[in-house]
Amino acid sequence: MGPEAKVAIPVLTDALKDNDAKVRQSSAETLSGIGTEAKAAIPALTNVLKDNEAEVRWSAAYALSQMSPEAKVAVPASPIQI
Repeated sequence: MGPEAKVAIPVLTDALKDNDAKVRQSSAETLSGIGTEAKAAIPALTNVLKDNEAEVRWSAAYALSQMSPEAKVAVPASPIQI
């Protein structure tokens, strides 16, 4: 994804709170594709590590791993099994 994807970060971050698990999962996956440019979503993705759906948690963990070293720290610190 190019730099123009940055404008979607706030919308994708809000979508992480959607009632539909597929929407949450897709949002996390899209944020992972944006990568380091999506650092603003780190707090929201960290919260998603507590999601009831394993696929959503996995997508959030993967997205965090694509962002930065400080985001990777959130994954092992999570008490929720991914």
